Formats: sequence, C-alpha cells, structure tokens
Amino acid sequence: MDLLSHVKHQIAHIDTKHPITVALSGGVDSMVLLHILNQIGSHTINAVHIHHGLQSINDQMQAHCEMFCKQHQIDLKTVPIQLPKTGNIENEARTARYQVFSKLDTQHVCLAHHKNDVYETLIMRLYQGRLYSLPYAMPSSRMKGHQNYFRPMLAIPKTTIIAYALKHKLPWVEDPSNHSAPFLRNRIRKLSTLNLELDTIGHLLHRFSKTVVKFENSLIRNILPAIHCKETFDIQAPYVHPYLFRLWLLKHTHIQISEEKARYILTHFQSAKIDAQPEYKIEHVYLRRFKTKVFLTPKTIDRTGTIYHDHSYTLAFRNQVNGHGHFLKRLFQQKRVPHIYRNHMPIVLKNNEIIAVWGLYLHPHRHIQTLYWNNPPEFIENYPFPLLKEDLFQYTKPENIKDSYAQFNC
Repeated sequence: MDLLSHVKHQIAHIDTKHPITVALSGGVDSMVLLHILNQIGSHTINAVHIHHGLQSINDQMQAHCEMFCKQHQIDLKTVPIQLPKTGNIENEARTARYQVFSKLDTQHVCLAHHKNDVYETLIMRLYQGRLYSLPYAMPSSRMKGHQNYFRPMLAIPKTTIIAYALKHKLPWVEDPSNHSAPFLRNRIRKLSTLNLELDTIGHLLHRFSKTVVKFENSLIRNILPAIHCKETFDIQAPYVHPYLFRLWLLKHTHIQISEEKARYILTHFQSAKIDAQPEYKIEHVYLRRFKTKVFLTPKTIDRTGTIYHDHSYTLAFRNQVNGHGHFLKRLFQQKRVPHIYRNHMPIVLKNNEIIAVWGLYLHPHRHIQTLYWNNPPEFIENYPFPLLKEDLFQYTKPENIKDSYAQFNC
C-alpha cells in the first residue's frame, strides 16, 4: 500500500486554507504521519507535543520532536501537563491531551492511530464488557467542539508504518510505557505478538462494529424522526426506551453511554415531579427536562450578536421589562418555553407596550419593520421548540442597513 497516496486521499476534503496540527509524540507513528503530511505539501502543517512529565524519557522525546521540526521547518508547540502518580493514568493522560488540543487555535487535529490500534481498542472493550461502545471505538473523524479530530492512517497496519520510517530513515523514540505490563492495552499488545488469533478476533470485531454502525445509523435517520425525536426526547411517549434514548444522545452529542446508563438517566427524569426542572450533566453536556421533554443545553445561555431594529422601538429582555410579568409568564407557559431560555428571548416594546417577543409573539394590531439578529447565539440556532416563521424575525443582516435602523448589542 502506498502510504503517502493513502494519506493524501484522506486529507483531500480539508480546505487547503486551513492548517493541520499533528499530535506529535516522537514515536514512530506520529513521526511518519508528520513526515508524510509535510511531504504532501498541500496544507500548512504544524505540530503540538505534550510533555507528560512522568519519566526522564519524556525530556528525550520532547528534544527529539524539537530537533526534527527545526530541521524540517515545521512550527512546533510544546505543552507540559501534570498527571497524578496513581489511578488510571492512561485515562487521565488522554483527558489532559484533549484539553490541550481544545485550546489550540486550529480547526483540524491529526492523530496517528492505525489499524493495530483499532483492533487493540476493540479487544479491550470486549474484555471490559463495553459492548455498547464497540461500534464507535475509534472513528476516522469526529467533531469535538469547534475542532475536527481525524485519523488518516486507520486502515494502515503498523508494519507498513515501520517500513516507511526505515525506508526514509526517520528517527523515533520508543516510549517505554508502551510495554508496561499494568496497562491493559499493553498486555493485549504483547499477547497479539504471540497469538495471531487475536488479530483475527480484532478483524472480526471490526466487521461486526461496522454492521452495528450501519444499523444504528439507519435507526437514527428513519426511526427517531418518525417518532418525533429530533431536538427533544419525550420521556412519556409510548415508544420511550433506553436504547432509543441512547441513540438520540449519540446523534446529538457523539457521547456513548450504555443502555443501563440511559435507563438510569430516564428514570431520573421520569421520577421527578411534573413541575420540577431536573437536570443531568454528562461530560460537557447538560440534559434538562421541561414538562415531559428532555433537551440539550450548555451550562449557561450566551446572549450574543447584534439585533437591528427600527429606532422608534426599543428592545429588552424579561428582567429589564416592568409591568408585564403575568403576560410574559403565561406566554412562555403556552409556548412551552423552558425556564432556562425565558430571560434570553428579545422583547420589542413601544411606549412600554409589548409589540413582539422574538419568535413567540406578535401584537395583533401592530406592524413593525423586520428585525435582524446577526450572529445569534447557539441556543437560538438549536432551539428545541418551533419558533414563529414570520418574515419579521430574520437572521441574515441585509447588505445595507437603512439609517432608520438602530443596533441592539446583546
């Protein structure tokens, strides 16, 4: 297999205007990936090296990365992290690395995982009983926040990578922790060198996982919309089931949970009183229930953007309006607006009379000019309930705002 051509094909979809950041450990896999991307030359390539600070070899790995990048004129950012000496160091290190990646000013982060890593991960999860996560063990690409994490060498065996490194005389540093017996992955890796059947098991698990992914994607595309599970999940509907709730969460967040965990979360929401506002945090996402619907929200609601409006009107939010508390409360209840959003819907007033509430209400005897909310916050773009489709409420700023328009910065 022509490794360079394969990687070139894998990155063809990335706009050449966007740089690619390689997670560079100094090991053979990431060294080969960085060398290939630099050879292709279609994108600006930079690298980030994370110093784990656990052993003296980490200093050697950092020095090696710095020397290689300097020789090849590749920008390198080195970041030290602090890890505990005990506990699940692998998971702690992985979490810390992704925290570093998330703070980088880059849209595309390239990881050097390969086919052997896929097989090892599948066997690990089988051993741990995490069958629910088998199909999504190591995706070729994944959006996490504003960044795309992609692995262009997932179809490449380790032997091909080593052969490339030897052919091009690429130096690398072997991390001794890759052979540390306490780590489950390393025990599986050691066994796989002694027993070729493990490679066969990994291959079969990979095929099985692809089949499951196809099946679950079909459910997500066809079943969830058919039972009206789009932005929200109705916990009182006759079709409610932990498996479907798990798929709904996976679709919207890429978070993998077991069916048992999904059942626990559903019970948490179903057992709360109807007038309560229960919530559940899972990773970076907040699940909140309003009436019988569960929806996804950030921790706090951000009011951003600029609203352009006729200067003869004023704009405000609920906590800035006096004398209309009962009307607004009844409106929000009728429109089934979750409490977390109620203080963030713009209100249009004239002479202290409510003329409109964004997407929810228009005064029957008032006609006002169009409102433009430029760069609205994420909660409006992903609002879980239908907003009014009147021409009044627009999200595209016109090219020429008339002098009669005023700006309202949220």
